[in-house]
Amino acid sequence: MLLNKNTFNSLSVIKRLSLTIKTLSPEKSFYFFSAFIILILFIFICFNLYIKNNLTYTSPKYNQELNIQSSDKIKTYTPLFARTRIDYIVSNLLFAGLLKKEDNGSYVSDLAQNLQKSDDGLTINVTLRDDIYFSNGDPITTDDVIYTYEKIQDYNIDNPYRPRYEGLEFEKLDDKHFNIRVKKSYSQLEKALSLGIISKTEYTGVNVQNLAISDNNLTPITSGKYKVKTFNINDNVMTSLTLENNYYYHTLPYHKYINFYFTDLADSDFQKYFSSNDIDLSLDTNKNPTLDQEVYETIGYDTSITSTIYLNPSKIDILSKKQNREYLYKIIDREYLVKNILNGNATVTYDILPTSKNTYSQNQADISLTTFTKSSSTTNLTLSFLNTDNNQKIYSYLRDKMAGSNISLQSNPVDQDELQSIIKNRDFEMLLSGSDIEDISTLYSFLHSSQKNAPGLNITNYISKEFDKNTEILRYATNTITSNIAQEAMRSEFYSEYPYIPLYSKRSEIIKNKELNINISPYLERESDLLSDIQNSYTETERLYTLLQKYSEIIIKVNKIIHR
Repeated sequence: MLLNKNTFNSLSVIKRLSLTIKTLSPEKSFYFFSAFIILILFIFICFNLYIKNNLTYTSPKYNQELNIQSSDKIKTYTPLFARTRIDYIVSNLLFAGLLKKEDNGSYVSDLAQNLQKSDDGLTINVTLRDDIYFSNGDPITTDDVIYTYEKIQDYNIDNPYRPRYEGLEFEKLDDKHFNIRVKKSYSQLEKALSLGIISKTEYTGVNVQNLAISDNNLTPITSGKYKVKTFNINDNVMTSLTLENNYYYHTLPYHKYINFYFTDLADSDFQKYFSSNDIDLSLDTNKNPTLDQEVYETIGYDTSITSTIYLNPSKIDILSKKQNREYLYKIIDREYLVKNILNGNATVTYDILPTSKNTYSQNQADISLTTFTKSSSTTNLTLSFLNTDNNQKIYSYLRDKMAGSNISLQSNPVDQDELQSIIKNRDFEMLLSGSDIEDISTLYSFLHSSQKNAPGLNITNYISKEFDKNTEILRYATNTITSNIAQEAMRSEFYSEYPYIPLYSKRSEIIKNKELNINISPYLERESDLLSDIQNSYTETERLYTLLQKYSEIIIKVNKIIHR
């Protein structure tokens, strides 16, 4: 059939295109097909870029499990009763507060959706999120928040951070709204509002004395990112603990599981243990293993923990004399302790005030003749301390140092429970112990003389109205000038009295897999924040479809509804 112009135009687009291609010369056909293939490739590339940028997201490829080793022994991870570093670390993972601390040190909302301060700053109106639940599916309500803070303020619970929460008063408005009132502007309020919230239903009626061995401690109902999956106990000591995602928490964490291994290893076993258990992070501070430098690295940081010898003049009269306390203060070579006994894993300090770490005393008076040096008989003193290798070495050094001054220093090594009892009852002559002074409220709890009726808080047994006044100023100060004046006055008073002998500030180390994405500040305000900066398990990532993630989120929400 012959085609004229009108007949050709009457054909369909596909037939016209087919006829046009057939009539092309071989050379033009080559160019046409080449251009067509390039166009298809271009469309394919653009489509893939669109999918990658709009329909997929980047996710860590190996982020299911995080394996952590620590020689610390864990006892209780309930926020009200946590004591050790590892207690606090695990507690932070299991229990969420109204606020949470960001990597930059600021506090942002967590369980709280909104906090509104009054013009005078003395009333905070709090609105809880609607989508917050405990790990058993029960909603987190105002009653749970108020119950938690009433418990932490209870003097029957021996918590060293109690003063941080004193003065907070709560008024319930409804299940999701309440007011917090303070008598004065409180400099540590945001930190206080990061306290992990516990379930009122779970803990009402629990015997505090038996908490460590109760189900409430071992498998608690949690409010944070994780809940307890499994644990192993040998001879009443927990050897391992696995945490898994708490799917009722409003934001899923990066790791589905966190495995803790509580093992005290000899240096020779350390490398083998790391490789065989695929350890990502070690919280040990006293090991120096030889590990594969291409895989692992060591990170050091200073903590707020300061080792101090506390003196108890009430226990032995000879310590009530200022010249004797001053003599003991000056004969200790702290540089020697840090360099030779602690192998550099500490920092020399002469001050436990939190914002004046590592500053030297400005009142270094000459050593005068003391009762020790003038006496023809030997003076007997006893040093109590937690029974560790380092503390034994420090005791041996102090014993040899004091022997030349007619002082016979006896040792009283104790375990953790005995140490707590000694501190609480103030049953010591000289006590070597670590004080975690992370903020003014902690300083207040250890040194404020109004706490003398609660043994174990005012560990120095130091009483001074002037010191009390300056502590109160520090606690509520809102400007640095006022704080600095109060601190200088406290420092001057303390150095003139020597109710304690500061030795060194702790320098800790962790060993981590180099691919583990974690940021550690050179000075960590509190070690319980150690794991808060972990974002992804490894730097290697993969692209996942957003649509599948949305389906996953829908499945999680349906699961919440089913188990609610």
